[in-house]
Amino acid sequence: MTKKKKVDDANAKPSADGNSAKTDERLKSILPVIETQPMPVKEALADFAKAMLTNTNHLNHRIMSLNKFSPTTMVETTTNEPQPQNNLSSFIPRSARINIKLKYSNATANDTSIKGLEEKLEELNKNFTQEVTNIFKSCAELEVKNVKENRIKTFLSYTHKITQALILFEKINVPLTTTLNDLQFSIWTVVIFLRKVKLILPQPGDPYFYGDYLKMEYQNVKEILLNNFISEELVVAGDIENKQRSESEKFFQDKVVDKLKETILPVTIHLQTTINKEEKYKKTASQLTAQFKKDAILTATEATAIAITDTSKEASTNMEQHIKKLINEVLKKQAATSSKNNKKRKNSSGGKTPQPLPPPKENKGKTTSHQKKKQKVSQKDTNNNNDDEPASILKKKVRFNANSKNPKGPHEGKKKGGKNGNKKRKNN
Repeated sequence: MTKKKKVDDANAKPSADGNSAKTDERLKSILPVIETQPMPVKEALADFAKAMLTNTNHLNHRIMSLNKFSPTTMVETTTNEPQPQNNLSSFIPRSARINIKLKYSNATANDTSIKGLEEKLEELNKNFTQEVTNIFKSCAELEVKNVKENRIKTFLSYTHKITQALILFEKINVPLTTTLNDLQFSIWTVVIFLRKVKLILPQPGDPYFYGDYLKMEYQNVKEILLNNFISEELVVAGDIENKQRSESEKFFQDKVVDKLKETILPVTIHLQTTINKEEKYKKTASQLTAQFKKDAILTATEATAIAITDTSKEASTNMEQHIKKLINEVLKKQAATSSKNNKKRKNSSGGKTPQPLPPPKENKGKTTSHQKKKQKVSQKDTNNNNDDEPASILKKKVRFNANSKNPKGPHEGKKKGGKNGNKKRKNN
């Protein structure tokens, strides 16, 4: 007894949020299509669109890696667009780049056999590089093949899921009479949908569904569907594509296929085409902007050169006025910024909080020499300003009078007093 094969698809996961399509900017162009569907189909379409975008980007990166190995690579397509070419030389991986050389002494260098050995080693180096490059290229081809198949499986998985949902909703209004079970009928309906999509001719310049979008032919896509989504004993007897349909089956399947075309095509090939066109538009716009800036710089350079070489009075006057205008604009800007800064300084309370003053230090009875000098100066000022001083103080102030009987004279008395003062200071 065989079981239905499981599809290895990491991206085929239902979203936890029903409004995930509204939060994704990439899906804005298909929101009208999604919003008209029932809630289960709405969630499946949003997940379908995001999964295909992710798989398509992954496949494009793998194809770019493979194209490095060939100077000119033909891409599988059926459109009339010119083939993209890679004009670079043959790609050699870094791991394959070796350059082994012989090392020998001067005496051996004169041997006639050395030249033959060097040529043989060089040939081996080239062969090694080529063989390793071929191995890497084969690995890149396998990567493209596997990514392409997984992308097709993702597409078929969501298509089958949405087909089953639409069949259930359609049975509510349209009766169905068939001898097939639900799985057989849904797979058969998907095959009919794939066959009808093959007959659609795109507009000039738009991609084909199989050759350009899925990058796989219809027959191979159908084989992947039958080999991975239904067991062999459940496959419809005979050629499923040419099986005769009853009137009830035909009417029912045609209605479901029309709804599949209205929902699946917009969220897959149409969405990818829109995103590709937007990216090309942005790239072209950036290139034109860069070109315009380059032209403006060249024009300004030429105008400056003409103005420098032009020595006429009118040209010098215009240049002088232009320079003055530029200087005035710079000064105005500086004045405006400085006034703003001044306002901010006046209005702002400052980043630092005022610190409390430290308490005054107590000298504990000790006086310094500086404080003694201040005390003497203050005593002199008070003595001069005081008119009612006692006679005893006056006598002490006037130490040397003309009438005094001092044999040593005033000068000697000062020196003596000075020496005594110095002694006192030394003792202190």
